[in-house]
Amino acid sequence: MPNQSIPASPDVLRWARERSGYSITAAAGELRLKRSQLSAIESGDPLTNAVFREMQRIYGVSEAVLLFPFPPPDEPLPRDFRSKGSAKALSPPTLRAIREAQQVQHFLTNLRDEEPALIPAGGDRGPVSKDAETTARRERLRIGISVDEQSTWPRSQAFRRWANVLQNHGVFVMLKKMDWADCRGVCLGGDGEVPIIVVNSEDNEGARCFTLFHEYAHYFRGQTATCLEESRSSESGRVETWCNRFAAAFLMPSTDVQRKAIQVFPHVGPSTYQLYHVQRLASAFRVSVHAMARRLDEIGLAAFYKANSGQLAAFDRRKRQKSSKRTGGGPTAAQSRLVEVGARTSMLLLRAIREGVADPYEIAAILQLRPQNLAELDMRSRAAPA
Repeated sequence: MPNQSIPASPDVLRWARERSGYSITAAAGELRLKRSQLSAIESGDPLTNAVFREMQRIYGVSEAVLLFPFPPPDEPLPRDFRSKGSAKALSPPTLRAIREAQQVQHFLTNLRDEEPALIPAGGDRGPVSKDAETTARRERLRIGISVDEQSTWPRSQAFRRWANVLQNHGVFVMLKKMDWADCRGVCLGGDGEVPIIVVNSEDNEGARCFTLFHEYAHYFRGQTATCLEESRSSESGRVETWCNRFAAAFLMPSTDVQRKAIQVFPHVGPSTYQLYHVQRLASAFRVSVHAMARRLDEIGLAAFYKANSGQLAAFDRRKRQKSSKRTGGGPTAAQSRLVEVGARTSMLLLRAIREGVADPYEIAAILQLRPQNLAELDMRSRAAPA
Protein backbone atom coordinates (compact mmCIF):
# COMPACT_ATOMS: atom_id res chain seq x y z
CA MET A 1 0.00 0.00 0.00
CA PRO A 2 1.37 3.46 -0.93
CA ASN A 3 0.87 4.95 2.54
CA GLN A 4 2.02 1.93 4.52
CA SER A 5 4.55 2.82 7.22
CA ILE A 6 7.97 1.25 6.66
CA PRO A 7 9.66 -0.21 9.78
CA ALA A 8 13.05 1.36 9.14
CA SER A 9 15.47 2.20 11.94
CA PRO A 10 15.96 5.98 12.41
CA ASP A 11 19.67 5.32 13.04
CA VAL A 12 20.00 3.50 9.71
CA LEU A 13 18.15 6.27 7.84
CA ARG A 14 20.44 8.87 9.39
CA TRP A 15 23.53 6.75 8.59
CA ALA A 16 22.44 6.33 4.95
CA ARG A 17 21.96 10.08 4.52
CA GLU A 18 25.27 11.03 6.12
CA ARG A 19 27.12 8.27 4.21
CA SER A 20 25.83 9.70 0.94
CA GLY A 21 27.17 13.18 1.78
CA TYR A 22 23.82 14.95 2.19
CA SER A 23 23.09 17.43 4.95
CA ILE A 24 19.60 17.08 6.37
CA THR A 25 18.56 20.27 4.54
CA ALA A 26 19.93 19.10 1.19
CA ALA A 27 18.44 15.62 1.58
CA ALA A 28 15.03 17.07 2.46
CA GLY A 29 15.13 19.11 -0.74
CA GLU A 30 16.00 16.03 -2.83
CA LEU A 31 13.19 14.07 -1.15
CA ARG A 32 10.73 16.94 -1.64
CA LEU A 33 10.17 17.17 2.10
CA LYS A 34 10.48 19.98 4.62
CA ARG A 35 13.57 19.83 6.78
CA SER A 36 11.37 19.37 9.84
CA GLN A 37 9.62 16.40 8.20
CA LEU A 38 12.87 14.59 7.45
CA SER A 39 14.19 15.39 10.92
CA ALA A 40 11.04 13.87 12.41
CA ILE A 41 11.39 10.72 10.27
CA GLU A 42 14.99 10.34 11.45
CA SER A 43 13.70 10.66 15.00
CA GLY A 44 11.14 7.85 14.61
CA ASP A 45 8.09 9.32 12.87
CA PRO A 46 6.32 7.02 10.34
CA LEU A 47 8.05 6.59 6.98
CA THR A 48 5.83 6.14 3.92
CA ASN A 49 6.64 3.70 1.15
CA ALA A 50 6.98 6.55 -1.40
CA VAL A 51 9.62 8.40 0.66
CA PHE A 52 11.38 5.12 1.43
CA ARG A 53 11.73 4.38 -2.31
CA GLU A 54 13.10 7.87 -2.93
CA MET A 55 15.65 7.39 -0.13
CA GLN A 56 16.93 4.24 -1.84
CA ARG A 57 17.38 6.14 -5.10
CA ILE A 58 18.91 9.32 -3.68
CA TYR A 59 21.13 7.74 -1.03
CA GLY A 60 22.19 4.90 -3.34
CA VAL A 61 21.40 2.26 -0.70
CA SER A 62 19.39 -0.91 -1.30
CA GLU A 63 16.06 -1.68 0.34
CA ALA A 64 17.61 -4.56 2.27
CA VAL A 65 20.31 -2.36 3.80
CA LEU A 66 17.86 0.42 4.69
CA LEU A 67 15.84 -2.18 6.61
CA PHE A 68 18.79 -3.31 8.72
CA PRO A 69 18.09 -2.97 12.45
CA PHE A 70 21.33 -0.98 12.91
CA PRO A 71 23.88 0.76 10.66
CA PRO A 72 26.34 -1.69 9.02
CA PRO A 73 30.11 -1.17 9.17
CA ASP A 74 31.13 1.40 6.58
CA GLU A 75 33.68 0.81 3.85
CA PRO A 76 36.60 3.26 4.17
CA LEU A 77 36.98 5.68 1.29
CA PRO A 78 40.16 5.62 -0.82
CA ARG A 79 43.09 7.72 0.36
CA ASP A 80 42.66 11.35 -0.68
CA PHE A 81 45.45 12.49 -3.00
CA ARG A 82 43.72 15.73 -3.99
CA SER A 83 45.69 18.93 -3.48
CA LYS A 84 44.98 20.89 -0.31
CA GLY A 85 43.54 23.85 -2.17
CA SER A 86 40.80 21.73 -3.72
CA ALA A 87 40.22 19.04 -1.10
CA LYS A 88 36.71 19.99 -0.03
CA ALA A 89 34.35 17.28 1.17
CA LEU A 90 33.32 14.96 -1.62
CA SER A 91 29.90 15.76 -3.07
CA PRO A 92 26.98 13.28 -2.96
CA PRO A 93 27.31 12.26 -6.66
CA THR A 94 31.02 11.47 -6.18
CA LEU A 95 30.45 9.59 -2.93
CA ARG A 96 27.69 7.59 -4.57
CA ALA A 97 29.91 6.72 -7.54
CA ILE A 98 32.65 5.49 -5.20
CA ARG A 99 30.25 3.48 -3.04
CA GLU A 100 28.66 1.87 -6.10
CA ALA A 101 32.10 0.97 -7.46
CA GLN A 102 33.01 -0.58 -4.10
CA GLN A 103 29.89 -2.76 -4.30
CA VAL A 104 30.89 -3.95 -7.77
CA GLN A 105 34.43 -4.59 -6.53
CA HIS A 106 33.25 -6.76 -3.65
CA PHE A 107 30.91 -8.69 -5.93
CA LEU A 108 33.65 -9.34 -8.51
CA THR A 109 36.02 -10.43 -5.73
CA ASN A 110 33.46 -12.92 -4.39
CA LEU A 111 32.79 -14.11 -7.95
CA ARG A 112 36.51 -14.64 -8.53
CA ASP A 113 36.87 -16.58 -5.29
CA GLU A 114 33.94 -18.82 -6.21
CA GLU A 115 34.73 -19.23 -9.92
CA PRO A 116 38.34 -18.16 -10.68
CA ALA A 117 38.02 -18.94 -14.39
CA LEU A 118 35.57 -16.05 -14.84
CA ILE A 119 37.91 -13.28 -13.66
CA PRO A 120 41.24 -12.59 -15.45
CA ALA A 121 44.21 -12.94 -13.14
CA GLY A 122 46.49 -9.95 -12.72
CA GLY A 123 50.07 -10.42 -13.87
CA ASP A 124 53.32 -9.65 -12.09
CA ARG A 125 53.61 -5.88 -12.24
CA GLY A 126 57.27 -5.85 -11.33
CA PRO A 127 59.13 -3.34 -9.12
CA VAL A 128 58.24 0.34 -8.85
CA SER A 129 61.18 2.53 -9.83
CA LYS A 130 61.74 6.05 -8.58
CA ASP A 131 61.85 6.98 -12.24
CA ALA A 132 58.27 6.98 -13.54
CA GLU A 133 59.45 7.02 -17.15
CA THR A 134 61.44 3.81 -16.73
CA THR A 135 58.57 2.10 -14.93
CA ALA A 136 56.10 3.15 -17.63
CA ARG A 137 58.31 1.88 -20.47
CA ARG A 138 58.71 -1.48 -18.77
CA GLU A 139 55.00 -1.77 -18.03
CA ARG A 140 54.00 -0.86 -21.57
CA LEU A 141 56.25 -3.63 -22.90
CA ARG A 142 54.65 -6.08 -20.47
CA ILE A 143 51.12 -5.11 -21.51
CA GLY A 144 52.12 -5.44 -25.15
CA ILE A 145 50.27 -2.63 -27.00
CA SER A 146 52.40 -0.72 -29.50
CA VAL A 147 52.06 2.97 -30.29
CA ASP A 148 51.24 2.00 -33.87
CA GLU A 149 48.29 -0.07 -32.70
CA GLN A 150 47.16 2.68 -30.32
CA SER A 151 47.13 5.21 -33.16
CA THR A 152 44.77 3.08 -35.26
CA TRP A 153 41.99 2.99 -32.68
CA PRO A 154 38.94 5.17 -33.41
CA ARG A 155 39.29 8.28 -31.26
CA SER A 156 35.85 7.76 -29.74
CA GLN A 157 36.80 4.23 -28.63
CA ALA A 158 40.33 4.76 -27.30
CA PHE A 159 39.32 4.83 -23.64
CA ARG A 160 37.24 1.65 -23.84
CA ARG A 161 40.02 -0.09 -25.85
CA TRP A 162 42.50 0.69 -23.08
CA ALA A 163 39.94 -0.39 -20.47
CA ASN A 164 39.60 -3.74 -22.24
CA VAL A 165 43.38 -4.13 -22.32
CA LEU A 166 43.59 -3.56 -18.57
CA GLN A 167 40.72 -5.95 -17.90
CA ASN A 168 42.69 -8.63 -19.75
CA HIS A 169 45.35 -8.01 -17.10
CA GLY A 170 42.91 -8.27 -14.19
CA VAL A 171 42.02 -4.59 -13.67
CA PHE A 172 38.38 -3.58 -14.15
CA VAL A 173 37.38 -0.09 -15.28
CA MET A 174 34.19 1.88 -14.66
CA LEU A 175 33.06 5.22 -16.06
CA LYS A 176 30.97 7.11 -13.50
CA LYS A 177 29.68 10.65 -13.36
CA MET A 178 31.32 12.55 -10.51
CA ASP A 179 31.60 16.23 -9.66
CA TRP A 180 34.44 17.44 -11.90
CA ALA A 181 35.64 19.75 -9.11
CA ASP A 182 35.79 16.75 -6.74
CA CYS A 183 38.00 14.28 -8.52
CA ARG A 184 38.97 13.00 -11.94
CA GLY A 185 39.53 9.39 -11.00
CA VAL A 186 39.53 6.80 -8.23
CA CYS A 187 41.63 3.67 -7.75
CA LEU A 188 40.13 0.90 -5.61
CA GLY A 189 42.68 -1.74 -4.68
CA GLY A 190 43.05 -3.52 -1.39
CA ASP A 191 44.62 -6.82 -0.36
CA GLY A 192 42.94 -9.67 -2.16
CA GLU A 193 40.33 -7.46 -3.84
CA VAL A 194 39.75 -7.30 -7.59
CA PRO A 195 41.15 -3.85 -8.54
CA ILE A 196 38.77 -1.31 -10.05
CA ILE A 197 39.58 2.06 -11.57
CA VAL A 198 36.79 4.64 -11.77
CA VAL A 199 37.14 7.44 -14.32
CA ASN A 200 34.99 10.55 -14.29
CA SER A 201 32.61 10.56 -17.27
CA GLU A 202 32.84 14.37 -17.27
CA ASP A 203 36.34 14.00 -18.81
CA ASN A 204 36.51 14.04 -22.60
CA GLU A 205 37.70 10.90 -24.40
CA GLY A 206 41.40 11.80 -24.50
CA ALA A 207 41.43 12.99 -20.90
CA ARG A 208 39.77 9.76 -19.80
CA CYS A 209 42.73 7.82 -21.19
CA PHE A 210 45.18 9.93 -19.18
CA THR A 211 43.07 9.66 -16.00
CA LEU A 212 42.86 5.89 -16.52
CA PHE A 213 46.62 5.47 -16.53
CA HIS A 214 47.15 7.96 -13.73
CA GLU A 215 44.92 5.73 -11.60
CA TYR A 216 46.62 2.63 -12.99
CA ALA A 217 49.88 4.09 -11.69
CA HIS A 218 48.34 4.19 -8.20
CA TYR A 219 47.29 0.55 -8.61
CA PHE A 220 50.82 -0.25 -9.77
CA ARG A 221 52.12 1.33 -6.57
CA GLY A 222 49.63 -0.68 -4.48
CA GLN A 223 47.55 2.37 -3.49
CA THR A 224 43.88 3.19 -3.32
CA ALA A 225 43.35 6.82 -4.29
CA THR A 226 40.99 9.69 -4.99
CA CYS A 227 42.69 12.15 -7.34
CA LEU A 228 42.17 15.62 -8.73
CA GLU A 229 45.38 17.55 -9.30
CA GLU A 230 48.94 17.60 -8.10
CA SER A 231 50.54 19.68 -5.36
CA ARG A 232 54.26 19.07 -5.34
CA SER A 233 54.87 20.45 -1.85
CA SER A 234 53.50 17.40 -0.01
CA GLU A 235 54.11 13.67 -0.01
CA SER A 236 50.74 13.13 -1.69
CA GLY A 237 51.67 15.72 -4.28
CA ARG A 238 54.92 13.96 -5.08
CA VAL A 239 53.02 10.71 -5.59
CA GLU A 240 50.57 12.52 -7.88
CA THR A 241 53.45 13.94 -9.89
CA TRP A 242 54.94 10.45 -10.25
CA CYS A 243 51.58 9.07 -11.41
CA ASN A 244 51.19 11.89 -13.94
CA ARG A 245 54.67 11.18 -15.32
CA PHE A 246 53.86 7.48 -15.51
CA ALA A 247 50.62 8.11 -17.43
CA ALA A 248 52.34 10.54 -19.80
CA ALA A 249 55.25 8.20 -20.49
CA PHE A 250 52.94 5.20 -20.94
CA LEU A 251 50.58 6.89 -23.41
CA MET A 252 53.12 9.20 -25.06
CA PRO A 253 56.56 7.55 -25.09
CA SER A 254 59.13 10.30 -25.60
CA THR A 255 60.89 8.76 -28.61
CA ASP A 256 57.57 8.18 -30.40
CA VAL A 257 56.37 11.72 -29.70
CA GLN A 258 59.65 13.17 -30.98
CA ARG A 259 59.50 11.02 -34.10
CA LYS A 260 55.89 12.00 -34.84
CA ALA A 261 56.54 15.69 -34.20
CA ILE A 262 59.47 15.74 -36.62
CA GLN A 263 57.43 13.82 -39.18
CA VAL A 264 54.38 16.11 -39.23
CA PHE A 265 55.99 19.44 -38.21
CA PRO A 266 59.62 19.35 -39.38
CA HIS A 267 59.99 23.14 -39.38
CA VAL A 268 58.28 23.96 -36.06
CA GLY A 269 60.62 24.85 -33.22
CA PRO A 270 60.04 24.84 -29.41
CA SER A 271 59.01 28.51 -29.34
CA THR A 272 56.71 28.40 -32.37
CA TYR A 273 54.27 25.66 -31.36
CA GLN A 274 50.64 26.72 -31.59
CA LEU A 275 47.44 25.09 -30.37
CA TYR A 276 46.89 23.50 -33.78
CA HIS A 277 50.21 21.65 -33.59
CA VAL A 278 49.44 20.33 -30.10
CA GLN A 279 45.96 19.24 -31.17
CA ARG A 280 47.36 17.30 -34.12
CA LEU A 281 49.80 15.39 -31.96
CA ALA A 282 47.19 14.79 -29.24
CA SER A 283 44.90 13.27 -31.84
CA ALA A 284 47.65 10.99 -33.13
CA PHE A 285 48.24 9.54 -29.65
CA ARG A 286 44.55 9.52 -28.64
CA VAL A 287 45.14 11.78 -25.63
CA SER A 288 43.88 15.19 -24.55
CA VAL A 289 45.37 18.47 -25.75
CA HIS A 290 46.23 19.29 -22.15
CA ALA A 291 48.16 16.04 -21.66
CA MET A 292 50.06 16.41 -24.93
CA ALA A 293 51.03 20.02 -24.24
CA ARG A 294 52.44 19.07 -20.86
CA ARG A 295 54.27 16.10 -22.37
CA LEU A 296 55.87 18.27 -25.07
CA ASP A 297 57.08 20.57 -22.32
CA GLU A 298 58.45 17.65 -20.24
CA ILE A 299 60.56 16.30 -23.10
CA GLY A 300 61.71 19.75 -24.25
CA LEU A 301 59.93 19.84 -27.60
CA ALA A 302 57.67 22.85 -27.03
CA ALA A 303 57.26 25.72 -24.58
CA PHE A 304 53.53 26.01 -25.25
CA TYR A 305 52.29 24.47 -21.99
CA LYS A 306 53.60 26.90 -19.38
CA ALA A 307 52.10 29.94 -21.07
CA ASN A 308 48.72 28.26 -21.63
CA SER A 309 48.25 25.78 -18.78
CA GLY A 310 45.11 27.43 -17.40
CA GLN A 311 43.42 27.47 -20.79
CA LEU A 312 44.52 23.92 -21.60
CA ALA A 313 43.02 22.38 -18.45
CA ALA A 314 39.55 23.38 -19.63
CA PHE A 315 40.01 21.22 -22.75
CA ASP A 316 39.87 18.09 -20.57
CA ARG A 317 36.21 18.51 -19.74
CA ARG A 318 33.62 16.77 -21.88
CA LYS A 319 31.52 19.13 -23.96
CA ARG A 320 27.86 19.18 -23.09
CA GLN A 321 25.64 17.59 -25.70
CA LYS A 322 22.61 19.62 -26.65
CA SER A 323 19.50 17.58 -26.00
CA SER A 324 17.04 17.22 -28.82
CA LYS A 325 13.33 17.12 -28.18
CA ARG A 326 12.99 14.77 -31.14
CA THR A 327 15.13 12.01 -29.64
CA GLY A 328 12.31 10.77 -27.43
CA GLY A 329 14.26 10.92 -24.17
CA GLY A 330 17.65 9.86 -22.92
CA PRO A 331 19.38 6.47 -22.85
CA THR A 332 17.69 3.45 -21.33
CA ALA A 333 18.90 2.09 -18.00
CA ALA A 334 20.66 -0.77 -19.81
CA GLN A 335 22.45 1.67 -22.14
CA SER A 336 23.64 3.75 -19.17
CA ARG A 337 25.01 0.69 -17.35
CA LEU A 338 26.75 -0.49 -20.52
CA VAL A 339 28.56 2.85 -20.80
CA GLU A 340 29.52 2.69 -17.12
CA VAL A 341 30.93 -0.82 -16.94
CA GLY A 342 31.71 -1.66 -20.58
CA ALA A 343 30.63 -4.57 -22.73
CA ARG A 344 33.23 -7.03 -21.43
CA THR A 345 32.27 -6.63 -17.78
CA SER A 346 28.57 -6.77 -18.69
CA MET A 347 29.09 -10.01 -20.62
CA LEU A 348 31.15 -11.45 -17.76
CA LEU A 349 28.33 -10.79 -15.28
CA LEU A 350 25.71 -12.17 -17.65
CA ARG A 351 27.87 -15.24 -18.21
CA ALA A 352 27.92 -15.77 -14.44
CA ILE A 353 24.12 -15.95 -14.55
CA ARG A 354 24.11 -18.44 -17.44
CA GLU A 355 26.63 -20.67 -15.65
CA GLY A 356 24.61 -20.62 -12.45
CA VAL A 357 27.29 -18.83 -10.44
CA ALA A 358 25.17 -15.71 -9.83
CA ASP A 359 21.49 -14.96 -9.47
CA PRO A 360 19.88 -12.56 -12.00
CA TYR A 361 18.35 -10.54 -9.18
CA GLU A 362 21.79 -10.17 -7.61
CA ILE A 363 23.37 -9.02 -10.88
CA ALA A 364 20.49 -6.63 -11.53
CA ALA A 365 20.93 -5.09 -8.08
CA ILE A 366 24.69 -4.66 -8.56
CA LEU A 367 24.07 -2.91 -11.90
CA GLN A 368 21.10 -0.90 -10.58
CA LEU A 369 18.79 -2.50 -13.11
CA ARG A 370 15.56 -4.41 -12.97
CA PRO A 371 15.89 -8.11 -13.85
CA GLN A 372 13.81 -7.53 -16.99
CA ASN A 373 16.49 -5.06 -18.21
CA LEU A 374 19.17 -7.76 -18.36
CA ALA A 375 18.02 -9.08 -21.75
CA GLU A 376 18.50 -5.62 -23.29
CA LEU A 377 21.92 -5.32 -21.63
CA ASP A 378 22.91 -8.69 -23.12
CA MET A 379 21.82 -7.64 -26.60
CA ARG A 380 23.60 -4.29 -26.45
CA SER A 381 26.77 -5.82 -24.97
CA ARG A 382 27.05 -8.30 -27.83
CA ALA A 383 26.55 -5.52 -30.39
CA ALA A 384 29.11 -3.15 -28.79
CA PRO A 385 32.46 -2.51 -30.54
CA ALA A 386 35.20 -4.93 -29.51
